[in-house]
Amino acid sequence: MQRTQRIKYNFSNSSANSASLRGIYKGDRKMTLQTKPLAEITHDAFRALSREIGIGNTIRFINQFTTGHGNYTQERKELFADMTLTDMISSIKKANRKK
Repeated sequence: MQRTQRIKYNFSNSSANSASLRGIYKGDRKMTLQTKPLAEITHDAFRALSREIGIGNTIRFINQFTTGHGNYTQERKELFADMTLTDMISSIKKANRKK
């Protein structure tokens, strides 16, 4: 279901932001924008990104903007509760040697 909302913007406003646009649009024209629901915009954006950069890179790109879940501070305390700093360093060095 596509719903659009028409928004009219008059570029002949006296605001500073529209001053530069007045020259482009000659100040007497009105621009009508049709907005789409956010879900439709998101869907279109995913399709465009996937088409242009591939699904793998699209996922990597989107993951930059998503927040994780859980409480890492609490999980870290529980995960490393029985380890000393020396234990942690030894574990890191051991893992790096396996690579």
